[in-house]
Amino acid sequence: MPPVISPARKPAGAVRAITRFPLLFYRFRLGWLFGRRVLVLTHLGRVTGRRYRTPLEVIHEDRTARELFVMSGWGSRADWYRNLRAGSAATVQIGLRTHTPRTRLLDSDDGAAVISQYCRKHRMLARALARWGLAEPYTGSGEQLRRMAEVMPVVGLTVPGRPSGHDGQS
Repeated sequence: MPPVISPARKPAGAVRAITRFPLLFYRFRLGWLFGRRVLVLTHLGRVTGRRYRTPLEVIHEDRTARELFVMSGWGSRADWYRNLRAGSAATVQIGLRTHTPRTRLLDSDDGAAVISQYCRKHRMLARALARWGLAEPYTGSGEQLRRMAEVMPVVGLTVPGRPSGHDGQS
């Protein structure tokens, strides 16, 4: 088994600006343009207690369970992931609605199952994820998907039946 490596350093400069670009749309109440593909997670800093907003790609949605799944592309060192692990209170904004979710940190087996679904839908991105997180070609094997889930952990965000929004919609 190849060693599990950690994704590259956290983004800086142009890469950071690009990854944070969806915040601009959300700030001007245009987040709905992303459909249900991008959400904004609001979380509290584990040390500072300061409020942070992080845009994240929804890699899978279980509509029956009302659970949205996101992946930490920067690994377990990502601040938003570390804040959630520390028990940070969070809200999720998707489109025009804001929810207070129940957070679930998936183990590598459950994370691999979610990543597998994402990779089946997005073959080119699957290849990029394997290169990014594991520095190897994408095979789609169960072992490789588990290693991807270890390196880039998956989080489930279960949203309640009614949004706790600021937009007055239900």
